[in-house]
Amino acid sequence: MIAALMLAVLLAAAADPTPTPAPGLPEIGRVRATVPACAVLNDLVAPSVSAALNADQRFFKTAPNLPEYARVLDDPFARNSVERSAALSRIDSAVTSMLQDARTIGQALKDPRIAKSINDPDVQAERALLQQVYAAEMARASALVEFVQHQQVAIARHTSGFTAAASTPPPVPGLDGEVGAPVFGQPQLQGIEANDRQNMSDWTLSMAVGVRRSEDRATQSIQHVITACQ
Repeated sequence: MIAALMLAVLLAAAADPTPTPAPGLPEIGRVRATVPACAVLNDLVAPSVSAALNADQRFFKTAPNLPEYARVLDDPFARNSVERSAALSRIDSAVTSMLQDARTIGQALKDPRIAKSINDPDVQAERALLQQVYAAEMARASALVEFVQHQQVAIARHTSGFTAAASTPPPVPGLDGEVGAPVFGQPQLQGIEANDRQNMSDWTLSMAVGVRRSEDRATQSIQHVITACQ
């Protein structure tokens, strides 16, 4: 038996570039844990859905900080002040948590009960869901990690003469090459506040929509398993 869970995902309203929550995966209620696919649903899928919910909610909360960071960056009186470091620290804190949530899903995929070799179509449907969600969550977290790293290096160069280049985060870990991860890239900042705020908003929106689409596709692969296990 597990508590009911709803995976909230992010989608922007047409009139507002800021991502807003929208329903994604269906509710997971009571399950029959004696059936292998139902045990996987209870023990692996449900905690992974919870982790994805956590990551999506953190992203939603930190989304307004990204265009705000662009404002600080383009303000000649703030770009070299503690205000910039504080703004980046808020983003970094959220991203660190999002990355940990994504890794939680990755750990579930290592469980032998959901291995690629399992000859059960329902278990494989659950595996496909976790792969799709993991790839999207990790791609978004990695893009944000890369952004934070580059900004940290830029701040260090100004404050201490540090000259090393920012390290590039590794590619999103593959899962037997079965699922392609979304590619979000990096925002193009030009030093013009209005443009940079818009670019950051667009970047944030692209990540919200990319994750939403991946989670929607994942939903289709598992609905019949949830129904069968209830």
